[in-house]
Amino acid sequence: MLYKAGKKEEGIQQIEESIRENPSKAEPYNMLGVILSDQGRQEDAIKQFKRAIELKPDFAAARKNLQRVESKR
Repeated sequence: MLYKAGKKEEGIQQIEESIRENPSKAEPYNMLGVILSDQGRQEDAIKQFKRAIELKPDFAAARKNLQRVESKR
């Protein structure tokens, strides 16, 4: 929410903190991937989406996001 409110760095920091606290949860990796993709950091975004899928193979949103970013390469 911070990211969408224009507080981009704070939003990224919050997500990264969530990943540090719960490295086995897939959702924060997907959220970080979306933000990185929005910033034009496609390769970094792809890594995050893949990590989310590794943790939760049936994570449809992460799969969709990965496909979207890979199609732009």
